[in-house]
Amino acid sequence: MARYYRNDFDNLLGRILILIALGVVWLLYKYKEDISFFFKKYLVFIILWWTILLWLIIWRFIVRRRNEKNILKEEMDYINSKVMLIEYELKYQMKKYFFSLHELDFFNSLKNILNTQYPWKYDIFPKTRLADIFEPDKYSSHKQAELNKIRSRHVDFLIVDQTNNYNPVLGIEVNWESHNSEKMIERDIFVESLFNSCELPFLVITNDQVYNENYIIERIKEKLE
Repeated sequence: MARYYRNDFDNLLGRILILIALGVVWLLYKYKEDISFFFKKYLVFIILWWTILLWLIIWRFIVRRRNEKNILKEEMDYINSKVMLIEYELKYQMKKYFFSLHELDFFNSLKNILNTQYPWKYDIFPKTRLADIFEPDKYSSHKQAELNKIRSRHVDFLIVDQTNNYNPVLGIEVNWESHNSEKMIERDIFVESLFNSCELPFLVITNDQVYNENYIIERIKEKLE
């Protein structure tokens, strides 16, 4: 915004200079037959005009230089802010593993079950954000608060129908040992309630059922058929 104000002021000075020059030309034209009389009558005004004209030229030069310095400073500040942001972002590092060993085993087991029981029908998306599956109801009066509840949460595995635009058909949550805390229990209840309220099938696998493939096959069939 400051740059636009400076440009407006600079343009105003330019217009004043043009008006003064036009005024001088008009008076010279008016008294072209008696220039000496013109200088005698308007000597004070001529000196004043040229003084103002010279002052405006100098002032415009100063303002332009100052504007250039300010613009350069703004651009440098912007560049420095970007550099600082990049340096801040570079303080992250990639995690060594996307899955834990138990998550990887279960993921591979799920893939094997789906490929065997439903070849070329379903696919699995791991660690899918709830906000990528659900959204607040359009008539809700607390959309932002409801969006915040699901923005940073995810479901362990999302089964999608790859023959139907990859639409979600089943959410699977594995209650590992870490889910025994009061906070995680509250979180699990919320996630299950969310799936149920949107009529999207949801399956909870407990820690001791993870390696029971027959049980998992039966439960998946119950939800998908």
